[in-house]
Amino acid sequence: MNVTLYRAPIEIAFSLVGENKKIFKREFDSLGEADDDPIGNWVKIANTKSNSDADPLLLKLLVEMHRKIDNLQKIVENKEVEHISLSTSIHIQSVGYEYFKIDDGFLLEDDKQYYGRIIMPVFPERQVALFFKKHKDNIAKIELMHNRDIGEWDFYVSSRERAMIREMKNVD
Repeated sequence: MNVTLYRAPIEIAFSLVGENKKIFKREFDSLGEADDDPIGNWVKIANTKSNSDADPLLLKLLVEMHRKIDNLQKIVENKEVEHISLSTSIHIQSVGYEYFKIDDGFLLEDDKQYYGRIIMPVFPERQVALFFKKHKDNIAKIELMHNRDIGEWDFYVSSRERAMIREMKNVD
């Protein structure tokens, strides 16, 4: 099976799952619920109940500003959410729709599952949790990712693909 990958300037932090599967799964689930805050839920409900005249972009910006204020309040009150410490942090060389390739300096082990977090360079920026396994060499196959995150990942991959096409057109 041939895997198509596109250069990507992002990083991943990850660890071998081993016997910590329950701990990693709990964090994975909590990161999937990160957008389920009260203001976000209220906006979703308001949007489904009526054909609001509110500008969706402006509404999204206000919601993100509210979330940032909430995060600042948590920092001030020393209630920050702490994530599990992951053993390895490494550059991702390239991405595909279900795959990514890490730098050659680290080798993934055969038949081992890994848990990782990627900070996606999208708006709003957020951490995406995933489980993956070695596909071949330093190419990993994503096994589990939240549905919302799959959409963001696919959007990011397609933007990297478009950037590569633009670069190729400029070279000629």
